[in-house]
Amino acid sequence: MGRGSKPWSLGTAGHSPRPSTHTGLTVTLAQMATFNCFITPTTPKELTEKFREVSTRLLVSFARLEGTNVAQLLRKSVEARDWLKSLEPRSVRSVVKRVIEDLNELDHQISQLLPLNARNKDRGSESRSTRSGFSSLRPSSSAHFLEAQNRVHSSGTSSATELDPALATQLRRLFTQRVDIFASVEANCESLLLGIIKIGLKTLVECVRLQTFGKFGLQQIQVDCRYLQIHLWHFVNDEKLIGMLLDDVVYSVLQRCVDPQLMEDSIVDSICDRA
Repeated sequence: MGRGSKPWSLGTAGHSPRPSTHTGLTVTLAQMATFNCFITPTTPKELTEKFREVSTRLLVSFARLEGTNVAQLLRKSVEARDWLKSLEPRSVRSVVKRVIEDLNELDHQISQLLPLNARNKDRGSESRSTRSGFSSLRPSSSAHFLEAQNRVHSSGTSSATELDPALATQLRRLFTQRVDIFASVEANCESLLLGIIKIGLKTLVECVRLQTFGKFGLQQIQVDCRYLQIHLWHFVNDEKLIGMLLDDVVYSVLQRCVDPQLMEDSIVDSICDRA
């Protein structure tokens, strides 16, 4: 470089100088300010509603997922058995015990994250009888159906209305509460478990309607439902709803049974106590 010559630079080489960091930041902030002019700020109330909506969707999705798992167990157990050739029931089926075990595990997991209902916090205490609040799993419409059948065997005649299964089904639907299986669940342990149980039991109802049962097949379902009835109160408080769904299972099997004879309640309870 000769004496008196200017130092070499990007500018002298024909290139424009690189903009400074300060200039680039100023341009970026100006662009953000212009963009934000068209955005309405989210209020805390709107943000809270969004979080609540998302959390509800997550809870419903969880209930459907776990409910489907329970439903799959019950569905496969019904479809894999020849109910016309069932032997006299001596115990509760292993799949029914497995359902209760899975619900116990879910109960433990969910209770780590979600609270129990105030009324349900003492559900594990032994002060409450497992026999309280339960029907005998002999729905009134089913009892009427069986009495009519007995009269036919004894007298050989009966009115059409007494033996018409379609009419009995329609009357039952009139006086039976409609169960919304996929209703929204609340953010507590009991509501989540109830959603899971409803999906499982409703699937069981639909599955048995596609099978044909013999006398002992019916009695095995009666024993299984009684076992579920005794244990499900540990998870939910709505015993009326659970009892109604289990009654639907037994009633549906009665309608599909070639020799509908229910087992004595005392024998059913004895089998469940030994399980």
